[in-house]
Amino acid sequence: MERYIIPVKREMWEHNGAFVKVPAVIFVVLCISILAAIALGRAADFGQSYHYQVQMETEHEGDIREFEYSDIVLGETDSVTSNHHSAGALPFPEKEINEGAGIINSISYIAFSGILFLISISYLLGALSADRRDGSILFWKSMPVSETQNVLTKVVVASCVLSAIAWVCALAFSLVLLIVATVLALMSGYDGALSIVWQEQALIGTAWQHIGSFLAAALWRLPLVAWLLLASAYAKKTPFLLAVAPLLGLIVVEKIILGSTGMFSLFLDYIAFNVFLSSHAASGWGSLWVVLTSMQFWLGTLLACGMLYGVVWLRENRYES
Repeated sequence: MERYIIPVKREMWEHNGAFVKVPAVIFVVLCISILAAIALGRAADFGQSYHYQVQMETEHEGDIREFEYSDIVLGETDSVTSNHHSAGALPFPEKEINEGAGIINSISYIAFSGILFLISISYLLGALSADRRDGSILFWKSMPVSETQNVLTKVVVASCVLSAIAWVCALAFSLVLLIVATVLALMSGYDGALSIVWQEQALIGTAWQHIGSFLAAALWRLPLVAWLLLASAYAKKTPFLLAVAPLLGLIVVEKIILGSTGMFSLFLDYIAFNVFLSSHAASGWGSLWVVLTSMQFWLGTLLACGMLYGVVWLRENRYES
């Protein structure tokens, strides 16, 4: 088992900056942005409320009264206090909070999925070309690791490991949002706010559903992973151009000959599924079922196997810089 784990660790060590440091920096930036947005929002509410109080005190000079404005109690007379307590605690907008929490949690998973997806593209394009350019391929060939295992390791890293990193980052960010929401709920004065914020569906349910989404995306992107590795193994200078040029060529030829944009739409849908973790039919674990029962997935998997076979052949027979 160790012989399969060590190559994965090697990839993590070699690309520690892209795989660990970049997501960590983005995580910190997002956390700071959320806290800054909340602080600015509360400062704006306080300033607006203070301006309203000063205006009313000016209009009623000599008979200064205290008002409640924008759910921020600036002051209460005895009559207002008694009325407030007799009416009971403030109602909590449960439906709006539930919908907002679900959207925010999903956005965090989509954001980190998109970021790690871009990182995986960069990683795959340089995975099998950098060592040929600097000559280190000769060193790695002296190690007791076959080219088949080497290629499959990069497939696992790009498809599974990076998806797991994205999921962990998104879950951690959701925890930060939960802590912030808890503090705001305690400060809101609403009855039942804390219990709604801490409900299971807001955090655990979203995280569980996105495990299925990430697995579905990892399987669905296998043809893309194989194509990028093939371009990386074949190209001598610019793997990116080699990977993109044929796809653009197909789109242009279809547009000129048939006057349609089917290939372009298909490509956009394919990328959207990998980034936004959903299909037209389902999301979460439902999207995994959609992928496994899709004929396109199995045809794409066969195509990916053929391309990976070509990648291994190139690595064994043409590795000069």
